[in-house]
Amino acid sequence: MTNNPFSPPIPEGEPFSVLISAERHRAKNTLQVVASLLSLQSREVTDPATRSLFVAAGERVRIIAVVYERLSRSGATGRLDFADALRELVGMVVRSQPTPVVTSQVFADSLQVDLDTGIPLALIAYELLSDAVAHAFAGRAAGRIEVSLRVPTTPTECLLTIADDGVPRTPLSATGGEGLRAKIVDVLIRQLKGRLTLESVSGTRLAVRFPVSL
Repeated sequence: MTNNPFSPPIPEGEPFSVLISAERHRAKNTLQVVASLLSLQSREVTDPATRSLFVAAGERVRIIAVVYERLSRSGATGRLDFADALRELVGMVVRSQPTPVVTSQVFADSLQVDLDTGIPLALIAYELLSDAVAHAFAGRAAGRIEVSLRVPTTPTECLLTIADDGVPRTPLSATGGEGLRAKIVDVLIRQLKGRLTLESVSGTRLAVRFPVSL
């Protein structure tokens, strides 16, 4: 294509960057359509357990869409700042369950990741947060969740923690629908070559350690 001689010159690399961003934006839109279809289907299901599976599947697709949306804003770099995606998904999870009233705080260092790291990490955060919101505050009207992402100054392990002030518990029990959540987290942590540790003292604190090249 010949550039218009009366238009400002297009910076070298700009067309490719725009194309890549557009493709990622289309991927995000497609994922949102899939999530909407799952949501519509869930309304036709009368069995509560089955309905919850459809709802959770739709939310997982939306989480992946968040990663693609953030990536589409990064141009042709192929990397996104996971701290921004983390703040957004925490808000999504907390707002999705009106009771109990959960307040959240996010302390996140900037971390540039690609899709291979961003998607599993976002889904891990979603699963652990959803489990906390659903089970940590049983019998209470309100609760608090603190999410932290700490990035070292040298290439080594990063640390994602999700802590609540609810009842000390063993999250991701292997019973019922929560068994699927536990399997998803296990597979994704293996994919990141990370590990998950649990502390239950005052509430519950989950820590995900994973390697990253800065």
